[in-house]
Amino acid sequence: MASPVFSVDLKFKDEYRVNHHAIDKQHEQLFLMAGEIINLHLQNRDQSLIIKKLRSLYTGLEEHFAFEESVMEACGYPEKQVHHNLHQDLLVRTARFLARYEAEVISLGDLYGFLHGAILQQHFLKDDKKFCDYLHGKNLTDMAGCICQ
Repeated sequence: MASPVFSVDLKFKDEYRVNHHAIDKQHEQLFLMAGEIINLHLQNRDQSLIIKKLRSLYTGLEEHFAFEESVMEACGYPEKQVHHNLHQDLLVRTARFLARYEAEVISLGDLYGFLHGAILQQHFLKDDKKFCDYLHGKNLTDMAGCICQ
């Protein structure tokens, strides 16, 4: 009898939206990538494949953070440097996590905790919400993609 296959269904829900179309689209893509990595781990897939996906996630985060910071600059976000520092810290933590994953067996709890907790819950759903709250408070018109819809 075959072993049951477990999976995690990380869905990008409406309440996760920061209401900036491009940022939400990128967040949704990164959510999907994180879910895929978790499911590959659950399925005991080859570690080299998971490492490749983690590297892609890292690259996706770099690109997303650069875009997000360009929007912050265009909109005059006063906490841009603080947010930039959060991005840099998260990239360092992601690189360390990737190195740890390459060197040892990581538990599902550690993997889920990092991907879902540190990246998705803390950064996307809390830190990025502050930026869009700022945009809503400014009542900006469509200035370089600043609008949170």
